[in-house]
Amino acid sequence: VIKDAYTKQILSYVLSDSIVNPTSYREAVTGTTSYTITHNLNENFPIVQAYEQISLSQEIPSSITSTGANSIDIAFINNFDGTIVVIK
Repeated sequence: VIKDAYTKQILSYVLSDSIVNPTSYREAVTGTTSYTITHNLNENFPIVQAYEQISLSQEIPSSITSTGANSIDIAFINNFDGTIVVIK
């Protein structure tokens, strides 16, 4: 339990800001070699990672293209099933 008023105010701001201004986005994908991910992070050049569903190992896409401040196109050589993580 936080009793200090200043700490409560700072914590409230940090939590509120992370909800209003998110810094990451995750999307589960399955069944094909290319995906369009709408992340809404307002970032033209985000960091993108792909993790395979079963092994949880990171897979390197064959291409990642920023299509604007809020979306990317990501392609793989083979069908990819897993999670795409986009970080601002």
